[in-house]
Amino acid sequence: MSGSGFSSSLAEPVRDAFAVLRGTAEAGRLAHGYIVSCDRMEWGVAFTTLLLQWLFCREAQRPCGQCRACRQVEARTHPDTVWVEPANKSRQIDADQVREQVNPLIQQTSFEGGWKAAVLLDADRITEAAANAFLKTLEEPPAQSLMLLVTMNPGGLLPTILSRCQRIHIDDAQAGAAFSRVEEAMLDWLRRRTRKDSPLVQAGWMAAILAEVRAQAEAREKEAAGEDGIDKEILDARIQARVVEARLQIVRLLYRWERDLLVLAGGGDKKTLQFPDEWSTLVRQSEGLTVAACLRRLARVDEAVRLLDRNLPENLVWETSLPV
Repeated sequence: MSGSGFSSSLAEPVRDAFAVLRGTAEAGRLAHGYIVSCDRMEWGVAFTTLLLQWLFCREAQRPCGQCRACRQVEARTHPDTVWVEPANKSRQIDADQVREQVNPLIQQTSFEGGWKAAVLLDADRITEAAANAFLKTLEEPPAQSLMLLVTMNPGGLLPTILSRCQRIHIDDAQAGAAFSRVEEAMLDWLRRRTRKDSPLVQAGWMAAILAEVRAQAEAREKEAAGEDGIDKEILDARIQARVVEARLQIVRLLYRWERDLLVLAGGGDKKTLQFPDEWSTLVRQSEGLTVAACLRRLARVDEAVRLLDRNLPENLVWETSLPV
Protein backbone atom coordinates (compact mmCIF):
# COMPACT_ATOMS: atom_id res chain seq x y z
CA MET A 1 0.00 0.00 0.00
CA SER A 2 1.04 3.60 -0.27
CA GLY A 3 2.90 5.30 2.51
CA SER A 4 -0.06 7.49 3.33
CA GLY A 5 -2.86 6.45 5.65
CA PHE A 6 -5.47 7.33 3.02
CA SER A 7 -6.58 3.76 2.34
CA SER A 8 -6.14 2.38 5.85
CA SER A 9 -9.81 2.88 6.72
CA LEU A 10 -11.00 0.72 3.81
CA ALA A 11 -12.24 -2.80 4.40
CA GLU A 12 -9.39 -5.30 4.57
CA PRO A 13 -10.55 -7.35 1.54
CA VAL A 14 -10.50 -4.14 -0.56
CA ARG A 15 -6.98 -3.31 0.56
CA ASP A 16 -5.80 -6.88 -0.07
CA ALA A 17 -7.25 -6.96 -3.59
CA PHE A 18 -5.74 -3.56 -4.38
CA ALA A 19 -2.31 -4.63 -3.11
CA VAL A 20 -2.34 -7.57 -5.53
CA LEU A 21 -3.33 -5.52 -8.56
CA ARG A 22 -1.02 -2.65 -7.65
CA GLY A 23 1.89 -5.07 -7.78
CA THR A 24 0.77 -6.14 -11.25
CA ALA A 25 0.48 -2.51 -12.36
CA GLU A 26 3.91 -1.58 -11.00
CA ALA A 27 5.38 -4.46 -12.99
CA GLY A 28 3.78 -3.06 -16.15
CA ARG A 29 1.48 -6.06 -16.59
CA LEU A 30 -1.89 -4.41 -16.10
CA ALA A 31 -4.50 -5.98 -18.38
CA HIS A 32 -7.01 -3.95 -20.38
CA GLY A 33 -10.09 -5.62 -18.93
CA TYR A 34 -10.95 -6.78 -15.41
CA ILE A 35 -14.08 -8.27 -13.94
CA VAL A 36 -14.24 -7.05 -10.35
CA SER A 37 -16.50 -9.59 -8.66
CA CYS A 38 -17.45 -8.82 -5.10
CA ASP A 39 -19.64 -10.11 -2.29
CA ARG A 40 -20.56 -6.52 -1.37
CA MET A 41 -21.08 -3.93 -4.09
CA GLU A 42 -19.62 -1.12 -2.01
CA TRP A 43 -16.35 -3.05 -1.82
CA GLY A 44 -16.19 -3.33 -5.60
CA VAL A 45 -16.80 0.41 -5.92
CA ALA A 46 -14.20 1.22 -3.24
CA PHE A 47 -11.62 -1.03 -4.93
CA THR A 48 -12.27 0.52 -8.34
CA THR A 49 -12.05 4.05 -6.97
CA LEU A 50 -8.79 3.25 -5.17
CA LEU A 51 -7.24 1.71 -8.28
CA LEU A 52 -8.18 4.68 -10.49
CA GLN A 53 -6.88 7.14 -7.90
CA TRP A 54 -3.59 5.25 -7.90
CA LEU A 55 -3.43 5.44 -11.71
CA PHE A 56 -4.17 9.16 -11.95
CA CYS A 57 -2.54 10.52 -8.77
CA ARG A 58 0.77 12.35 -9.35
CA GLU A 59 1.91 12.61 -5.73
CA ALA A 60 4.95 10.72 -4.47
CA GLN A 61 2.84 8.63 -2.12
CA ARG A 62 -0.15 7.59 -4.17
CA PRO A 63 -3.03 7.59 -3.97
CA CYS A 64 -2.98 10.59 -1.68
CA GLY A 65 -6.75 11.05 -1.70
CA GLN A 66 -6.39 14.84 -1.58
CA CYS A 67 -5.04 16.01 -4.94
CA ARG A 68 -7.22 17.21 -7.80
CA ALA A 69 -7.05 13.87 -9.64
CA CYS A 70 -7.96 11.84 -6.54
CA ARG A 71 -10.89 14.11 -5.78
CA GLN A 72 -12.09 13.96 -9.38
CA VAL A 73 -11.99 10.16 -9.35
CA GLU A 74 -13.92 10.12 -6.08
CA ALA A 75 -16.54 12.46 -7.56
CA ARG A 76 -16.56 10.51 -10.86
CA THR A 77 -15.70 13.68 -12.80
CA HIS A 78 -12.17 12.88 -13.96
CA PRO A 79 -12.03 13.70 -17.71
CA ASP A 80 -10.32 10.42 -18.58
CA THR A 81 -12.85 8.20 -16.81
CA VAL A 82 -16.46 7.29 -17.39
CA TRP A 83 -18.76 5.53 -14.92
CA VAL A 84 -21.81 3.76 -16.29
CA GLU A 85 -24.52 2.11 -14.23
CA PRO A 86 -28.08 0.93 -14.80
CA ALA A 87 -30.13 4.09 -14.69
CA ASN A 88 -33.53 3.24 -16.08
CA LYS A 89 -36.51 1.36 -14.77
CA SER A 90 -35.44 -1.87 -16.44
CA ARG A 91 -32.21 -1.78 -14.37
CA GLN A 92 -30.08 -2.44 -17.44
CA ILE A 93 -27.02 -0.98 -19.11
CA ASP A 94 -28.15 -0.42 -22.67
CA ALA A 95 -26.34 -0.19 -26.00
CA ASP A 96 -26.65 3.61 -26.19
CA GLN A 97 -24.75 4.01 -22.93
CA VAL A 98 -21.91 1.91 -24.31
CA ARG A 99 -21.85 3.56 -27.76
CA GLU A 100 -22.18 7.13 -26.49
CA GLN A 101 -20.17 7.03 -23.24
CA VAL A 102 -17.82 4.06 -23.00
CA ASN A 103 -16.48 3.45 -26.50
CA PRO A 104 -15.77 7.12 -27.41
CA LEU A 105 -13.78 7.75 -24.23
CA ILE A 106 -11.67 4.61 -24.64
CA GLN A 107 -10.97 5.30 -28.32
CA GLN A 108 -10.15 9.01 -28.03
CA THR A 109 -6.83 10.53 -26.97
CA SER A 110 -6.42 10.96 -23.23
CA PHE A 111 -7.06 14.51 -22.00
CA GLU A 112 -4.12 14.34 -19.61
CA GLY A 113 -1.79 12.15 -21.66
CA GLY A 114 -2.13 9.02 -19.55
CA TRP A 115 -4.66 6.32 -18.82
CA LYS A 116 -8.31 6.19 -19.84
CA ALA A 117 -10.74 4.08 -17.84
CA ALA A 118 -14.34 2.94 -18.18
CA VAL A 119 -16.22 1.50 -15.21
CA LEU A 120 -19.42 -0.52 -15.60
CA LEU A 121 -21.24 -0.90 -12.26
CA ASP A 122 -23.62 -3.86 -11.90
CA ALA A 123 -22.05 -5.03 -15.15
CA ASP A 124 -24.12 -8.22 -15.22
CA ARG A 125 -27.07 -5.96 -16.06
CA ILE A 126 -25.62 -5.19 -19.48
CA THR A 127 -27.95 -6.12 -22.33
CA GLU A 128 -26.81 -8.45 -25.10
CA ALA A 129 -26.84 -5.57 -27.60
CA ALA A 130 -24.74 -3.42 -25.25
CA ALA A 131 -22.32 -6.30 -24.65
CA ASN A 132 -21.86 -6.76 -28.38
CA ALA A 133 -21.24 -3.01 -28.79
CA PHE A 134 -18.65 -3.24 -26.01
CA LEU A 135 -16.87 -6.32 -27.37
CA LYS A 136 -14.97 -4.63 -30.22
CA THR A 137 -13.44 -2.13 -27.81
CA LEU A 138 -12.61 -4.95 -25.41
CA GLU A 139 -11.05 -7.03 -28.19
CA GLU A 140 -8.92 -4.21 -29.67
CA PRO A 141 -8.24 -1.76 -26.82
CA PRO A 142 -5.89 1.18 -27.33
CA ALA A 143 -2.77 1.47 -25.21
CA GLN A 144 -3.23 2.65 -21.61
CA SER A 145 -6.94 1.92 -21.57
CA LEU A 146 -8.64 0.10 -18.74
CA MET A 147 -12.13 -1.37 -18.50
CA LEU A 148 -13.47 -2.45 -15.11
CA LEU A 149 -16.69 -4.45 -14.88
CA VAL A 150 -17.92 -4.45 -11.28
CA THR A 151 -20.50 -7.10 -10.42
CA MET A 152 -21.82 -9.34 -7.68
CA ASN A 153 -22.93 -11.82 -10.32
CA PRO A 154 -20.12 -12.47 -12.84
CA GLY A 155 -22.04 -15.50 -14.10
CA GLY A 156 -24.53 -13.06 -15.62
CA LEU A 157 -21.93 -11.80 -18.10
CA LEU A 158 -21.65 -13.21 -21.61
CA PRO A 159 -18.92 -15.87 -22.06
CA THR A 160 -17.35 -13.69 -24.77
CA ILE A 161 -16.78 -10.96 -22.18
CA LEU A 162 -15.66 -13.34 -19.45
CA SER A 163 -13.03 -14.84 -21.74
CA ARG A 164 -11.49 -11.45 -22.54
CA CYS A 165 -11.13 -10.15 -18.98
CA GLN A 166 -9.06 -11.11 -16.00
CA ARG A 167 -10.83 -11.64 -12.69
CA ILE A 168 -10.36 -9.86 -9.39
CA HIS A 169 -12.52 -11.24 -6.59
CA ILE A 170 -13.16 -9.33 -3.37
CA ASP A 171 -14.75 -11.46 -0.68
CA ASP A 172 -15.35 -11.18 3.03
CA ALA A 173 -13.33 -14.22 4.09
CA GLN A 174 -11.17 -12.05 6.35
CA ALA A 175 -13.96 -9.88 7.65
CA GLY A 176 -14.37 -12.07 10.73
CA ALA A 177 -17.63 -13.51 11.98
CA ALA A 178 -19.41 -10.17 12.19
CA PHE A 179 -22.66 -10.03 10.25
CA SER A 180 -24.09 -7.02 8.53
CA ARG A 181 -27.36 -5.61 9.83
CA VAL A 182 -29.16 -7.44 7.05
CA GLU A 183 -27.57 -10.71 8.05
CA GLU A 184 -28.29 -10.12 11.71
CA ALA A 185 -31.96 -9.45 10.97
CA MET A 186 -32.12 -12.53 8.80
CA LEU A 187 -30.47 -14.71 11.44
CA ASP A 188 -32.86 -13.39 14.05
CA TRP A 189 -35.76 -14.59 11.91
CA LEU A 190 -34.16 -17.95 11.10
CA ARG A 191 -33.62 -18.65 14.79
CA ARG A 192 -37.28 -17.99 15.58
CA ARG A 193 -39.07 -19.44 12.57
CA THR A 194 -41.03 -22.67 12.76
CA ARG A 195 -42.56 -24.91 10.13
CA LYS A 196 -45.93 -23.53 11.24
CA ASP A 197 -45.07 -20.10 9.83
CA SER A 198 -47.24 -19.40 6.79
CA PRO A 199 -45.73 -18.19 3.51
CA LEU A 200 -47.35 -14.80 4.16
CA VAL A 201 -45.58 -14.49 7.51
CA GLN A 202 -42.24 -15.36 5.91
CA ALA A 203 -42.81 -12.95 3.03
CA GLY A 204 -43.66 -10.19 5.50
CA TRP A 205 -40.40 -10.69 7.37
CA MET A 206 -38.37 -10.54 4.18
CA ALA A 207 -40.22 -7.43 3.03
CA ALA A 208 -39.52 -5.71 6.36
CA ILE A 209 -35.78 -6.39 6.11
CA LEU A 210 -35.59 -5.07 2.55
CA ALA A 211 -37.74 -2.02 3.38
CA GLU A 212 -35.19 -1.04 6.02
CA VAL A 213 -32.38 -1.54 3.51
CA ARG A 214 -34.19 0.66 0.99
CA ALA A 215 -34.76 3.45 3.54
CA GLN A 216 -31.14 3.40 4.68
CA ALA A 217 -29.83 3.36 1.10
CA GLU A 218 -32.00 6.34 0.15
CA ALA A 219 -30.82 8.34 3.16
CA ARG A 220 -27.17 7.45 2.45
CA GLU A 221 -27.35 8.38 -1.24
CA LYS A 222 -29.10 11.68 -0.55
CA GLU A 223 -26.57 12.57 2.13
CA ALA A 224 -23.70 11.76 -0.25
CA ALA A 225 -25.25 13.91 -3.00
CA GLY A 226 -25.41 16.92 -0.66
CA GLU A 227 -27.07 20.16 -1.66
CA ASP A 228 -26.62 19.52 -5.37
CA GLY A 229 -29.01 16.59 -5.18
CA ILE A 230 -29.04 13.66 -7.58
CA ASP A 231 -30.98 12.67 -10.68
CA LYS A 232 -34.03 10.65 -9.65
CA GLU A 233 -33.38 7.82 -12.11
CA ILE A 234 -29.81 7.43 -10.91
CA LEU A 235 -30.96 7.65 -7.28
CA ASP A 236 -33.59 4.97 -7.84
CA ALA A 237 -31.09 2.74 -9.63
CA ARG A 238 -28.52 3.03 -6.84
CA ILE A 239 -31.11 2.32 -4.18
CA GLN A 240 -32.34 -0.71 -6.11
CA ALA A 241 -28.76 -1.94 -6.46
CA ARG A 242 -28.40 -1.90 -2.67
CA VAL A 243 -31.72 -3.74 -2.30
CA VAL A 244 -30.65 -6.36 -4.85
CA GLU A 245 -27.36 -6.76 -2.98
CA ALA A 246 -29.20 -7.27 0.32
CA ARG A 247 -31.58 -9.70 -1.35
CA LEU A 248 -28.60 -11.75 -2.52
CA GLN A 249 -27.19 -11.74 1.01
CA ILE A 250 -30.53 -13.00 2.31
CA VAL A 251 -30.78 -15.84 -0.18
CA ARG A 252 -27.15 -16.89 0.35
CA LEU A 253 -27.63 -17.01 4.10
CA LEU A 254 -30.90 -18.90 3.75
CA TYR A 255 -29.21 -21.47 1.51
CA ARG A 256 -26.38 -21.98 4.01
CA TRP A 257 -28.91 -22.42 6.85
CA GLU A 258 -30.91 -24.95 4.86
CA ARG A 259 -27.70 -26.74 3.96
CA ASP A 260 -26.96 -27.12 7.69
CA LEU A 261 -30.40 -28.66 8.21
CA LEU A 262 -29.57 -31.13 5.43
CA VAL A 263 -26.27 -32.00 7.12
CA LEU A 264 -28.02 -32.72 10.42
CA ALA A 265 -30.82 -34.68 8.76
CA GLY A 266 -28.13 -36.82 7.15
CA GLY A 267 -26.36 -37.50 10.45
CA GLY A 268 -23.58 -34.94 10.13
CA ASP A 269 -21.88 -33.40 13.14
CA LYS A 270 -21.25 -29.90 14.41
CA LYS A 271 -17.83 -29.58 12.77
CA THR A 272 -19.37 -29.63 9.29
CA LEU A 273 -21.91 -26.86 9.88
CA GLN A 274 -21.83 -23.38 8.34
CA PHE A 275 -23.33 -22.04 11.58
CA PRO A 276 -21.83 -24.12 14.40
CA ASP A 277 -22.81 -21.48 16.97
CA GLU A 278 -26.46 -22.14 16.07
CA TRP A 279 -26.13 -25.86 16.85
CA SER A 280 -29.01 -26.18 19.31
CA THR A 281 -31.42 -24.18 17.12
CA LEU A 282 -30.50 -26.16 14.00
CA VAL A 283 -30.90 -29.48 15.82
CA ARG A 284 -34.36 -28.43 16.98
CA GLN A 285 -35.41 -27.28 13.52
CA SER A 286 -34.05 -30.41 11.83
CA GLU A 287 -36.16 -32.74 13.97
CA GLY A 288 -38.50 -34.75 11.77
CA LEU A 289 -36.85 -33.63 8.53
CA THR A 290 -35.64 -36.28 6.11
CA VAL A 291 -32.77 -35.85 3.67
CA ALA A 292 -35.29 -35.85 0.81
CA ALA A 293 -37.30 -33.08 2.49
CA CYS A 294 -34.17 -30.99 3.02
CA LEU A 295 -33.20 -31.40 -0.62
CA ARG A 296 -36.66 -30.17 -1.62
CA ARG A 297 -36.23 -27.15 0.67
CA LEU A 298 -32.89 -26.32 -0.95
CA ALA A 299 -34.50 -26.67 -4.37
CA ARG A 300 -37.08 -24.06 -3.34
CA VAL A 301 -34.28 -21.63 -2.46
CA ASP A 302 -32.74 -22.24 -5.90
CA GLU A 303 -36.14 -21.58 -7.44
CA ALA A 304 -36.38 -18.28 -5.53
CA VAL A 305 -33.04 -17.20 -7.02
CA ARG A 306 -34.24 -18.08 -10.51
CA LEU A 307 -37.49 -16.14 -10.10
CA LEU A 308 -35.74 -13.11 -8.63
CA ASP A 309 -33.36 -13.06 -11.60
CA ARG A 310 -36.44 -12.82 -13.82
CA ASN A 311 -37.42 -9.65 -11.92
CA LEU A 312 -40.62 -11.12 -10.52
CA PRO A 313 -42.12 -9.18 -7.59
CA GLU A 314 -40.22 -10.01 -4.42
CA ASN A 315 -43.30 -10.67 -2.28
CA LEU A 316 -44.62 -13.15 -4.83
CA VAL A 317 -41.29 -14.98 -4.86
CA TRP A 318 -41.10 -15.12 -1.06
CA GLU A 319 -44.68 -16.38 -0.81
CA THR A 320 -44.25 -19.15 -3.37
CA SER A 321 -40.62 -20.28 -3.11
CA LEU A 322 -39.40 -20.14 0.47
CA PRO A 323 -38.87 -23.47 2.30
CA VAL A 324 -41.88 -24.52 4.38
